[in-house]
Amino acid sequence: MFTLPKRDYYYSLVPDIGWPQDELPPMAPQDSIPKIVNYLFSHVVVIPNRLALKTLEGMCKRIQSDEQTRDTQLNNLINHVTLQNRLSSPCINVRKTRDGRIQVGGAKYHMSTVLIRLFCYPGVEKENLIESEEHSRIQGTNYICVNPDHYSVRDYSQPVYPVSVDYSIKKRPRFP
Repeated sequence: MFTLPKRDYYYSLVPDIGWPQDELPPMAPQDSIPKIVNYLFSHVVVIPNRLALKTLEGMCKRIQSDEQTRDTQLNNLINHVTLQNRLSSPCINVRKTRDGRIQVGGAKYHMSTVLIRLFCYPGVEKENLIESEEHSRIQGTNYICVNPDHYSVRDYSQPVYPVSVDYSIKKRPRFP
C-alpha cells in the first residue's frame, strides 16, 4: 500500500479498491473528489506518483466546478474508465481556459493530453494527437472534449521503460 504524506491524509492509493472491475463503481458524481480520484487513480497506466494524482485531482475539480455539466461529465469520466467502452463513449466536456491548459504543481499541461497520458498513452505529446472531427468543439467554443477515445495518435511508439506523467522537468525546486 502506498500512502501520501501527512498533509494529503485523505488519499490512500490502493490498487485493489474492493469491487470487481466489470461492475459499476459504488459511487456517483456527487461523491467527494478524493473518493472519485482514488477510484480513477487505480486505473492509470503510468507510474503512480504525486504529479499524476494531483493532475487527476485538478481535472476532476475542473469538471465538478462547472454547475451546468457537473453530474453528466463526471459520470461520463467514471463510466469511461470503468467500462472502457471505446466505440460509443460520450464526450467528456471541460470548460476551456484562456490558453487551453490546466496548471498542476507549477507546470501547465494541455487539457486534451492529461487524460490521454494517464489512461492510454503515457508519453504522448500534444503535437502527436489528432482529434476527431465530430467531437472537436462541442457546445460552442467554451468547452473542449477530453475523452481519450476521441483522439487518435500518430507516430507513437510505446516506451520500453515505465513512464511517469512528468517525464520532463518543467521547474527546478526551490530550496531555502
